[in-house]
Amino acid sequence: MKDKRQGYERMNNLDENDDTDTANSTVYISHFGSRCLQVTWSLICLLMFLAGIVMLSAAQSWKLSDRECAAQLSIWSPLLEAVEYEQRDWVSIFATQNSGYTGAPTEHMEAKWKRLVDVPSVVVPPERVPLLNRSTEQGFVPVPAESPTQGYVAGVEVFHHLHCLNVLRQYIGRDEYPEGLLPRILKQNSPLAIRAHVDHCIETLRLALMCNADVTPYLLYEKEVESPLQVPAREDFQAFHKCKKFDRLLDWVHLNGVVVPLRSKGSAA
Repeated sequence: MKDKRQGYERMNNLDENDDTDTANSTVYISHFGSRCLQVTWSLICLLMFLAGIVMLSAAQSWKLSDRECAAQLSIWSPLLEAVEYEQRDWVSIFATQNSGYTGAPTEHMEAKWKRLVDVPSVVVPPERVPLLNRSTEQGFVPVPAESPTQGYVAGVEVFHHLHCLNVLRQYIGRDEYPEGLLPRILKQNSPLAIRAHVDHCIETLRLALMCNADVTPYLLYEKEVESPLQVPAREDFQAFHKCKKFDRLLDWVHLNGVVVPLRSKGSAA
């Protein structure tokens, strides 16, 4: 009996050892699983950190070009492909000789203005019309059938604005024109029609200036005065500006534009 009890006790001892081994295995597996999970999350965090560094570096090194910025900040235009910028001081007639665009009318001056305003129209493809907030069903003038590019005839605002500025110049100097140089708008229209055109141009330029709203600051120079009624400062009208290269736009229009005989009697010479 004693031997049996001792054997039974030995069996109990074996069972206890088995339970201990099982518990140890469970603890080991649990610890191993936690370790794997910790390593996995550490790797994920490291990868996310590295990805963030790569994205930040890419964002700092990559930026939109001036032309891409112009496209984002403008209504669609076929001329966007020709847009280039330059930074320069403006030329003020108060600081230099006459630019040739102001003063009493001369044949040379009329030719200079004609170069700025006498330009072809451009073509707007039908699929681009919705980008101008318009519909092809609104009855726009199509380009001539013989044109290599089909679409609709369009003007370009900058040349319209220059036309309007030219009209104001011609209206102001209407009594100073030499014989034979009087522009068509002053020759072929009644005073009432001319005044209506002038008012249209004043309003157009007002809207354009407010819409484009140049926020470039210009400084004031100190100036000695001889009278308390004089202002002791002078504006720097030659301020530094960032400008579109106008000649690039002018060249593009002459190269890619279409000539459509739509001139009215009120058009400026």
